[in-house]
Amino acid sequence: MKAKSVTTIIFSIIGIVFIAIAVYGAAKKSESDSEKYKGWKTYENKEFEYEVKYLPDWRADIKPHPDSPPYPGPPTDVSFFLRSSENEECRINITANVDKEKEIANLKKYHNAKALKFKINNIEAIRLSLIKYSGKAYVATISESIYLTKNNIDYRISRGSLFKREFKAEQEKIFQETFEKLIQSFKFTE
Repeated sequence: MKAKSVTTIIFSIIGIVFIAIAVYGAAKKSESDSEKYKGWKTYENKEFEYEVKYLPDWRADIKPHPDSPPYPGPPTDVSFFLRSSENEECRINITANVDKEKEIANLKKYHNAKALKFKINNIEAIRLSLIKYSGKAYVATISESIYLTKNNIDYRISRGSLFKREFKAEQEKIFQETFEKLIQSFKFTE
C-alpha cells in the first residue's frame, strides 16, 4: 500500500515536470516568434481569412493589376514590394482562388519547375521555383510559387525579382530570407 502511494507521488511529480517543460517551451517559442518579427507590419485579409507579416519598409498594394508577375492570372489580393530603382524590384504576391492544378502543370511543363512538398504552420504546401535569364541588361528573373489549399480555396504565395547585371548575390539572399520569414508568418485566421 505504501509502495503504491510512493509510485503515485513519483508519477505525479514526473507529470508535473513534463507539463512545466511543455508550458515553458511554448512560452519560449512565442517569445522567439515575437522577436523574429519585431518591427514587422501585419496584413490581414478578412475576405479570405488569412494574415501575414511583412517588413515596414516594403509597400503593400491591395488588388494590383491582374497582369502582375509572375504571370497573368486572377487579381492578386495583396502585393508587397520593395523597389530599389525604377527597373529593379522584389515583389511578393498573395492570391486566392487560383487554379492550382493548372498553374502547377503549366509551370512544370513550360518552365521545367520542380515541385517540393512542405508545410507552412502545419498546412500542406507545394513550392515551385524557377530562374529565367534574359536580356543583356538584366541577369535574372527569379520566381517561386507556393500553393496551399483551405476550404476548397487554392492560394498562391509567389515572389519575383528583377535585377540588373550588377546585381549582387547578397541582394537575392536577403530577399530569399525575407520571403521565407513572410511564408512562415502566413496563417489562416478562421
